[in-house]
Amino acid sequence: MSVAGFTQLLQRRHAATLGEDGLKLVMRVERSARQMASLVTDLLALSRLSTATLALQAVDLAPMAREIVQELREQEPGRQVCFECPPALPVRADPGLMRPLLVNLLANAWKFTGKRADAHIALRLQAQAPVPTFCIQDNGAGFDSSAGAERLFQPFQRFHTLSEFSGSGIGLATCQRIAARHCGRVWVESTPGNGASVFVALGAPPKAPLSPAG
Repeated sequence: MSVAGFTQLLQRRHAATLGEDGLKLVMRVERSARQMASLVTDLLALSRLSTATLALQAVDLAPMAREIVQELREQEPGRQVCFECPPALPVRADPGLMRPLLVNLLANAWKFTGKRADAHIALRLQAQAPVPTFCIQDNGAGFDSSAGAERLFQPFQRFHTLSEFSGSGIGLATCQRIAARHCGRVWVESTPGNGASVFVALGAPPKAPLSPAG
């Protein structure tokens, strides 16, 4: 049984003995255990990205994004977030990798707009050719992207503290790895207090070289 499971049992069976202070400590242990489990899961997913076989096909990112945002709404039904999305956003990519990429980017936008009553998130197509490029924009907390933004794509690097916004620090590294598998890249433009724009370019993987004639 996990640490989190034991702490739940402790709360149920010995709440009266623990008292208010004891219960607060147990809840902190449970929260830390869940954060560690989430971090391990994220790290395993990141490590598998380098070896996963690509299954390139036509993918429409628009319905996928709307489904992810609906899931976020269900998790926090009290929030009012305006989500702007085109009717269709077709790309050629691996659908199994596009979903975690969108989950990470949209969840970040959702999280960093959490302190705004007028939260706004948008998925936009920036360019279709020669390299398909789309962008997820938000009007959230933002940060100074001129101050070493490239380190955001390294595991555990953050521009906000855990007390400000939760997270494992793995999400953008995962997105960059997914884009790289598609011979593309991810970059961010942001200023403090004015939200962020995360751009994703998906290049075409090179074709396998022809075998020499025998």
